[in-house]
Amino acid sequence: MLVRIICLTMALISLHGWASPCTGKEYKSFDFWLGEWKVKSAENQFATSKISKILDGCVILEEYKTATGFAGKSLNTYSPALGVWHQTWMDNQGGMLKLEGGVENGKMTLRGETLEKNGRVKKHEITWQKQHGDNVQQIWRAQVGKEKWVILFSGIYSKR
Repeated sequence: MLVRIICLTMALISLHGWASPCTGKEYKSFDFWLGEWKVKSAENQFATSKISKILDGCVILEEYKTATGFAGKSLNTYSPALGVWHQTWMDNQGGMLKLEGGVENGKMTLRGETLEKNGRVKKHEITWQKQHGDNVQQIWRAQVGKEKWVILFSGIYSKR
């Protein structure tokens, strides 16, 4: 009996296959960021970043590191229940950032908040935009209270 169940299961799998649940167009809206990159900041600092799909294409993994030893990783995924992209970033300095958002005006735009040591809320906005050729521009802005938005990072990703 067990052999029949196994054979029937295998036959059904071969007929229908296992479809990845993350194949909709929403899951592809961040694919322009995939690849191995050299990152140059506005201050001419250089880093490398490897962006790859993992977990059957449901998650995008970012692996970022600089020549000075700073390193971080992020996990990115689309939430069909919420209709937004989600990113969780962590680094070797103890930093953590949670962001949500989606495509706005041709840019992937994710926003979130952190709590400063003094108890003030800091708002974050990071955008990624495909540029001419294979380049991607990333801009990270932050605002504390009603202060002006400040650019924390501006960089160009170029394929390695």
